[in-house]
Amino acid sequence: GIVCAVMLMLGIDAMLVGIYDGCRWHQHLTYQFFHANIFHLAANLYVMWFCVTRFKLSQRQMLMCFIISAMVPATLPMPTIGASGIVYAMLGIINTMVAKKLRFAMWIAVYIAISALFNCNWSIHLYCYALGFMFNSITLLWTRLTRL
Repeated sequence: GIVCAVMLMLGIDAMLVGIYDGCRWHQHLTYQFFHANIFHLAANLYVMWFCVTRFKLSQRQMLMCFIISAMVPATLPMPTIGASGIVYAMLGIINTMVAKKLRFAMWIAVYIAISALFNCNWSIHLYCYALGFMFNSITLLWTRLTRL
């Protein structure tokens, strides 16, 4: 959180750190640390904190969320910044942990639809959510199979 706040205060141009069609490879690693404004940063940090503390996500799961977010295809013409890809990957992982999976998934669909209405990178949110869900589903299946 502190790193993100410092980066926000520096006011670095999104073209240098965001992901977009034709961006440099390292921008896939940096865009999550930069945010458009303090509200954007606070919202992402709050949801991350809530998910980690409420659902006890492991360091391995958090690392996987960062990797999933870094693997987002950069196809948009304008730069994308922020940690919402990590947040949606976390939500995908959490969907494998909750009792009411369909209800949880429907709420995520609503959030992604709202993102689409406001032109807020809904495709990145969907991509990261789906990969987070698949990653944890495969991990849980592998764990169960290896216990047999």
